[in-house]
Amino acid sequence: MTNSQTAWEAAQPQNPSYDQIPASMRDLRVYVPYKLMAPEAGKTKWRKQAINPRTLKAYDWNNPADYVTLSEAEYLLNTNSHFSGVGICFSGTPIINGRYLVGVDLDSIYEGDQRINAHHLSLLNGIQGFVETSVSGSGKHIFALADEPLQDFKNHELGVELFASNGFIALTGDVDTQFNKALDGSSLDVSHLSRYQRIWRQEYDAFAAEIERDPNMSPEELHDLVMSVRPPDSGRDTWIRIGMICHHQTRGELDGLDAWRDYSLQGYEYPDIYGSPASESELQYQWHSFKKSPTTGRSVTHRTLRHWAKQSPPADQNVFTDAEYDLEETTATEYVIDGFIAEGIFVLSGQSGIGKTTLLLPLAALAAHICIIDHPLKPNLRRPVLYLTEDRKQAVRILSGLRKHCGVNMSATEMNQWFKIRETHRMNKDEIAQLIRKFSDENKMYMKDVNGNDVLIPVLIVADTVAATLDLDDENNNSEVSKFLSKIKSACSDTGASLWLIAHISKAMNRADVSDMSARGASAFGADANGTGFVIAGERGEEGKRFLILGKKRYEVDFNEISFTTQKYDLLVKNRLGQILPESYRIGSIEKSSEQNRKASSQQAQLTRDETIVLNAIRQSGNVYLPKTLISALTGMSTGNAYQRLGGVLAKLVADQCLEIVSTKDARADGANVSANTKEVYRIKPGPDFKVYE
Repeated sequence: MTNSQTAWEAAQPQNPSYDQIPASMRDLRVYVPYKLMAPEAGKTKWRKQAINPRTLKAYDWNNPADYVTLSEAEYLLNTNSHFSGVGICFSGTPIINGRYLVGVDLDSIYEGDQRINAHHLSLLNGIQGFVETSVSGSGKHIFALADEPLQDFKNHELGVELFASNGFIALTGDVDTQFNKALDGSSLDVSHLSRYQRIWRQEYDAFAAEIERDPNMSPEELHDLVMSVRPPDSGRDTWIRIGMICHHQTRGELDGLDAWRDYSLQGYEYPDIYGSPASESELQYQWHSFKKSPTTGRSVTHRTLRHWAKQSPPADQNVFTDAEYDLEETTATEYVIDGFIAEGIFVLSGQSGIGKTTLLLPLAALAAHICIIDHPLKPNLRRPVLYLTEDRKQAVRILSGLRKHCGVNMSATEMNQWFKIRETHRMNKDEIAQLIRKFSDENKMYMKDVNGNDVLIPVLIVADTVAATLDLDDENNNSEVSKFLSKIKSACSDTGASLWLIAHISKAMNRADVSDMSARGASAFGADANGTGFVIAGERGEEGKRFLILGKKRYEVDFNEISFTTQKYDLLVKNRLGQILPESYRIGSIEKSSEQNRKASSQQAQLTRDETIVLNAIRQSGNVYLPKTLISALTGMSTGNAYQRLGGVLAKLVADQCLEIVSTKDARADGANVSANTKEVYRIKPGPDFKVYE
């Protein structure tokens, strides 16, 4: 290749064409639209703002579940005049025919004489892949295929950035005919990037030196320390520094991200102190960028955090107030369902169609003592319940069924007094807070304490569902949800009311999923709720049952799950014409679930599910021989405990003669394209077919 290049000019936004994007890239679900934002004052570079293709909003764009194909992204571009182009995302680690798609972003590639810098020219000549000119015209994008997963890095000084597992590149479709090569050719020779990766690693290691961490600081202590800081200012720079401290102290683990998120969320209530909080996607993006961006001149560790905590000025009395407390007597956790669901805000989620109302309405009825007299889950405290529902007829029918078929001996008048049903509508945060206060004020019920004194029992309000009750554009958006819950929490705190928010989740879950979710907060509501729970279907040996399993919670429980067994009942109903018609409905009976049996069945079911996932991934990959790294990427079991679990699953499948291990040499002899760095590969063992649990 020659070193000639026509002069470039500062690029302005143009209408791009993506016709020459390689066919193998087009059908990947890795694309989002983006907007070009005018340069800030004193700067010349246009900023690219990615857009979530599902919500068409700028927040939470970095979610692989919402990505679309290139043609779908082009449709969004053509039908939305304020969009500027299409970007390709790497959070989902895109794979083409068993190889990993990566993007190499070359920035400011021209010298003063408009010639390409020598190190940039070496990369353009040496890397096999699709090459296009960047939006600004001053850079190039190289898209290549790698045999192994690569780690992202960014070298600002030399203008070289690798995208492999996070972030996005704004596509232009402006093919560079001088350097462009076939994408499906030879794999990326990583030695071309080793220099830049080594510089990045040295700089990052210098920042993240082990000696600078506090080895005795637990995640809980870090969280408490972060939350105790009243920052020296509310600016973005301070917010970034606190995130860097959390990242450094926890080596980038989720405990650090959770602490930073909780710190940031304080900005909704006290923006003058903590600044306006970032969206969840911005939080995630910045968190992943810390390991890519050397912190020259900005090295911050736990010592900085401790200094800020020590130097925090006295808080204004109207913001933070001290409360008297009694060291001689501590108060008990108060429950809505004894030993299981405590008072406060709870988020109870389940897949659409799993029967959340059928199951959770009888559970809420227990709080009002609408149950048989000796029900084992009948709570000590009886409280008024307001049930907000999309379908009042269904709610009334379930309550009627409890009286007719489930042994509830209670008059209609008493049931109406303790359990009120109201068809819900979408309300803003002020309306929800007003409803909580008004219902609490109008439904004051008392019980006698051990000394014969009257004790006010706070109410329970159930919102079935969140989508029908809260006026949210996106119930999964952490920023928007937190604005709601900060207002709602104040109303609940003032009145003592408990609030159950019933929400949808997009897919079926199992017990292992609940365990994973609880460690990370379960949903956008998790950071502000007292606890979360998930309604799931029974697994092998539990067909016909449903379970409510608690996820994240701020207290210890006597038991962590309950089971529901539903019964179908028939009845005759009258329509508006007076005609008598048959209908049926279901009611769920509730009991504690066996912890011992749950653990045994969960372990067996998890192993069987993982085996199925692995075998299906191998079958659907189109390859006969697969290394463990590729199997981990195809199954999503590529990091942490999941990757360790994958090793056990593969070993069991080999022991059960479902898979066999083949040496790299033998695989190559059979025509397989296997990397020289791979020692062994797996393949489905030839022979009679076998059955796995679907």
